[in-house]
Amino acid sequence: MSLKRQTVLVTGGGGFLGGALARQLAANGVQVRALIRNRAKADYITDVAGIRLVDGDLENELSLRKAVEGCSAVFHVAAALGGTPDLQTRVNVEGTRLLATAAARAGVKRFVHVSSIAIYGFTDLPDLITEDTPPSASEFTYTVTKRAAEGVLKLVAAQTGMAYSIIRPGMIYGPRSQPWTREMFKLASLPILPFFGDGRGHVAAIHVEDVVSMCILAADHAAAANQAFNCAADPGVSWRDYLTGYMKMAGRTRWLGLPVGVVRGVLALMKPFAPAGSMLKDMPAALNHHLRPIVYSTAKAREKLGWRAGWSLTDGLADAEKWLREQGHIRGK
Repeated sequence: MSLKRQTVLVTGGGGFLGGALARQLAANGVQVRALIRNRAKADYITDVAGIRLVDGDLENELSLRKAVEGCSAVFHVAAALGGTPDLQTRVNVEGTRLLATAAARAGVKRFVHVSSIAIYGFTDLPDLITEDTPPSASEFTYTVTKRAAEGVLKLVAAQTGMAYSIIRPGMIYGPRSQPWTREMFKLASLPILPFFGDGRGHVAAIHVEDVVSMCILAADHAAAANQAFNCAADPGVSWRDYLTGYMKMAGRTRWLGLPVGVVRGVLALMKPFAPAGSMLKDMPAALNHHLRPIVYSTAKAREKLGWRAGWSLTDGLADAEKWLREQGHIRGK
């Protein structure tokens, strides 16, 4: 299925990944409908040729039925990254079910669902994680609901025959990324950067354009039908290398390695008092996870789709730095 001149829907079109995806699809000659909940936050794609904003909400079934009408593919990017467990369940799980059902009824040929490597959890995982690695126990609501979202999509697909592809990105950085570029730069701008240990553990970083390329390929490739794919740094990238890149942008050099044993003890004491479903419930396991050289394998995407990450860490950070300068976060030469 060629997407050129086809009409597709991108949920979360006003967001970081959704906006980048919508713009690239439009540049490729695809007619894009961008599902928008708040037009005031959609300036990145407003007035872009080939992109039409459509009002809708993952909790509004009628809006979803209208949005998918006449679409050959759906890119489901929108998600609740935080909020109460009830909100995340309504948006991430029930919203995915409503959208997938509407898409199947509308005759959509491929449903590309953006999930997350968070679905694997953090406890007792191997150093090499493939798409077949069994998820570990987790109390983190985002992890729980993103797992469930994959499940309801597979169920709707089995019941209707609609083909799907699941993309599981890692920490997406690059222009317009708030948590993994803007916030990392703010952290690296401190006089001394505090971190757990020496930073030899791996961060599953991936440049936004690499996630976009995998999403588009998955919608247009026969071998991607009814398959899931990891999308993260492979080979791995150390936290030290990743954060040092931002420290150089900020003109900083000093790294403070926090005593891991002390941090681990504090987190263990906090866990029983953490709000239900919060990341603090998983933090002891997450700390151990991030101290290890864990790699989320992309061998499946390479072998089945011919996909390879196009951005090295050096080039990706340079791209992030350019954006930070344009936004006025970095001044001077």
